[in-house]
Amino acid sequence: MYTSIDVLTYNNTLLVYPDPLGVSVNVTCIAMIEGVNYSQSVILHAPIGLPNNVRRFILNAISIKVNWTTSSETNGYVIEYTTGGVTRNVVSTCDDKIILTDLSPMSTYTISVYSYIDLPSVNGTVAVLRFDVPSPVTSLSVSNVSTTGITVNWTIPSSDNYITYYTISYTPSCPQLSSVNKTVSVAPHQSTTTYSYTLIGLYSGMNYTITVRAGNVLGGSESNTIILKTKAINFPSSWPSSIYILPVNSTTNNLTWNEVNCFQRNGLITGYTVIISNSSITYNLTSTERYIILNDLVFGTEYNISVAAVNSVGRGPLSDPIVVKIGVGMQLLY
Repeated sequence: MYTSIDVLTYNNTLLVYPDPLGVSVNVTCIAMIEGVNYSQSVILHAPIGLPNNVRRFILNAISIKVNWTTSSETNGYVIEYTTGGVTRNVVSTCDDKIILTDLSPMSTYTISVYSYIDLPSVNGTVAVLRFDVPSPVTSLSVSNVSTTGITVNWTIPSSDNYITYYTISYTPSCPQLSSVNKTVSVAPHQSTTTYSYTLIGLYSGMNYTITVRAGNVLGGSESNTIILKTKAINFPSSWPSSIYILPVNSTTNNLTWNEVNCFQRNGLITGYTVIISNSSITYNLTSTERYIILNDLVFGTEYNISVAAVNSVGRGPLSDPIVVKIGVGMQLLY
């Protein structure tokens, strides 16, 4: 390609449009003075490789940091970033990082990084950043379930998200216990696509509702939820309370009691054992309800009555006995 300059000056500027891009260009200037040609050549170099490992970090509500590495000689970089296919911005730097400001939250940016020596690389390395709160985590699951611990696993949202922390909340099914929230800071752009977190100090045999939320400086994602149960290997650690007996008629009495505290059940209560005794006989009865109908207790006789809860592992401790005397105006002695 040839370009002619007809005006004789000491300083001229020549715009070079290399075709194709990404290759070095040899530019030769020839001056003719009184029939003699004088020439000077220069080679405009283009980089051999592209920038690598382009990473993007959300700094605040309007700024992101972009950095990269390069495998070839370069004099600098050109960064092009667009959003919505409409707005196009171009900046340059000699460093391997740059901060882009005045961005629009809740937008997706396509960032292209080109290297140059004298001429730019033919292509840039493209990265996409969704300048927004993260997408929800997916594939929530559990593993390593024990009596007091559970490992929660999930898949990290796609690479156009930027995550700096996770919030893990777990709520026991027992209303007497409170929910617990854990916030875990993470390094952005971890190489793994999954993440795990182990919950400890849980109650045996308890149902838990677990939610996981991803977050960054712009806020938290929608949550993902799973319900699970810890293993039960112990019998109930306490006994029913408020044991009370009421006469139904002259030969029938109704014995009732309250549930074991839910954090002491160590699993689902499947039934109850009722021990009734006096000086001459002992009855061992069972019930799947929180009451039992007692028939044919002897009028005027004192009885010791204790109740224990039963789960899938076995029977828990017996309650302290109540002592009742059967009869008209039946007495609860102690």
